[in-house]
Amino acid sequence: MPAVTLSDVCERLVGRRSLKDLSVGCHEGRIDLRGLDVADVLRERRFGSAIPLGPRGGPRIVGPWVQVDGDTVSMGGLDLSNIDLSGGRLDCLRFFGCTISNCVFDRASCYDWRMWATSVSRSTFRDASLREASMGGLLDGRQNQFRSVQFTRTDLRQSVHGSAVFVDCVF
Repeated sequence: MPAVTLSDVCERLVGRRSLKDLSVGCHEGRIDLRGLDVADVLRERRFGSAIPLGPRGGPRIVGPWVQVDGDTVSMGGLDLSNIDLSGGRLDCLRFFGCTISNCVFDRASCYDWRMWATSVSRSTFRDASLREASMGGLLDGRQNQFRSVQFTRTDLRQSVHGSAVFVDCVF
């Protein structure tokens, strides 16, 4: 398990600072955050501004921002690239207009994820759990995009993918 918490990661991402200065090293060319547990986040902690609301009261795609509310971590406008989160407990994450690229979520618990207007590319979810995830949410008319993502042996039971675009993905 890494010596850093999700709070450490969020502070850097919201400040658009590199994760490379975390005391964790690399694993196969990615920032090594294997085993990260979102339960380590302090309750009711906010990073950046509060969730920006649109004219209908829903979140807008501006950022970067992260907000923690109970067991749910919501984030908007973040660029998550080149990170290994294998084996992590990453339940109840909410993504609004985020970019996830070249990340590894193998054997991670990604239970109850929600995504809107988010792009995921060149990433893997091998043997991971995306149970009860909503991967097809629309926000401001934008769909989620999944490109070159491996979902080999991923638990997708009770997940929803309605309006998402999947290109060159492996299931």
